[in-house]
Amino acid sequence: WGIDLDYKTPKTGEGQIRTYYMNERNITSDHFYEERPSPTIEKERFGVEWRHKWEIDTRTDAILQYVKLSDSRFLKDYFEREFEEDSSPQTFFLWTRALPLGILSFETDARVNRFESKVERLPEISYNLSNQELWGTGLFFRDVTTYSNLTSKLPSPSEDRSKTMRVDSDNELSYPMKVGFIEMRPFVGGRNTYYSRTGNPEQNGAVRGIFRTGANLSTKFYRV
Repeated sequence: WGIDLDYKTPKTGEGQIRTYYMNERNITSDHFYEERPSPTIEKERFGVEWRHKWEIDTRTDAILQYVKLSDSRFLKDYFEREFEEDSSPQTFFLWTRALPLGILSFETDARVNRFESKVERLPEISYNLSNQELWGTGLFFRDVTTYSNLTSKLPSPSEDRSKTMRVDSDNELSYPMKVGFIEMRPFVGGRNTYYSRTGNPEQNGAVRGIFRTGANLSTKFYRV
């Protein structure tokens, strides 16, 4: 049995709830009318899904997805189409806010199904600044800065945990121009990442960085 529910609220968005449950009984004979050489095996199997989307205002959105499964083969055995589309649906909450310059987001990504291997983000906060011209100079700057509180969990029955806090900043300065019929964009940028813990305890608090520079060239040839 199961219940599917589509709902829409006047102020807090809309969503869908889907449930499915069965008491699976695997008989040990080839046909149900034959004598069974051993007792029938019974196993409870289920799936619960909840998806919700809320447009808080014209600049702010919130999305929630919760997926709880009884075992790793549940979708493959009973919902093969959904399994082919997404074999491991995630449980998360995502809040995004469009600012005058850039987008701010807050996300939590937790492990609900213990049979899965998972990197949890509790939470992850990100600021994304798309290409912005600097004071009419023709120079463009972009930046993506992310703070993540990460926990890596192995599938049950393992209780191994690996934890770290990460701060990642990826930025770039570019100067788009046109030389004849060639569009050219020289750039310089870098990425720096801080880890509170690493695989080597002697390197805890490490900062890893990379510097990059180059140019993109492009043009178009067409005829109508």
